[in-house]
Amino acid sequence: MRKSTSIWICNRFRVAGALLGALVLAGCMDSGGGLVSRLSSPVDRVSVAGNQVTVAGPNGYCVDRSATRARLQPAFVMMASCAAVSRNADAPAPRVPALLTATVAQEPAPTPASQIEIEQMRAFFASSPGRAALARDGRPDSVEILDMFRQSDVFFIHASDQSAAAETNLRDDYWRAIFDVNGRTVSASLFVFRNRPISDDAGLSTLNEFASRIRAASGGE
Repeated sequence: MRKSTSIWICNRFRVAGALLGALVLAGCMDSGGGLVSRLSSPVDRVSVAGNQVTVAGPNGYCVDRSATRARLQPAFVMMASCAAVSRNADAPAPRVPALLTATVAQEPAPTPASQIEIEQMRAFFASSPGRAALARDGRPDSVEILDMFRQSDVFFIHASDQSAAAETNLRDDYWRAIFDVNGRTVSASLFVFRNRPISDDAGLSTLNEFASRIRAASGGE
């Protein structure tokens, strides 16, 4: 992988990890594993990157607008149960409970993720800069790569981040999917709540559906 490409990927993922850590540690999550939002009318999608990408989740997931940063570079979107986000028990809730996030580059990628060889992706994320980009505290030693593979043109990472503080109510391990939509690189992640465990298969399936919903909502390939 060219040095410019690895730096580009690293910068975008490091911003996402740092922001997620800051938001969660600031108390965005309630004791039930949901998100606390100041807004009572939940929405199930948001457009970013100059309206080139629309982030939409599986049924029952809504945007936490108090935690979303649509104008950040890259844009950052957080989604959780519509019932938790709206604090309305009658609102929809997802079949698989989790916390979803997506980061979206504002500008087209110099090298689309789908065109980077899987061996290069594996090598980057196994390296210190790659693991640092995945860590919420930015430290490579905090992250252990559990699995990496590609399905169609989506690159999946299963990782464990030891920098996740216990009080956040998130498990250490999480899933990440990297793919392209309308020329923008999207990094979508799924985090599991400690008090509402799900299987790896359910997590991977939900993240795959998240990626598909983003593509369909964006009119992307």
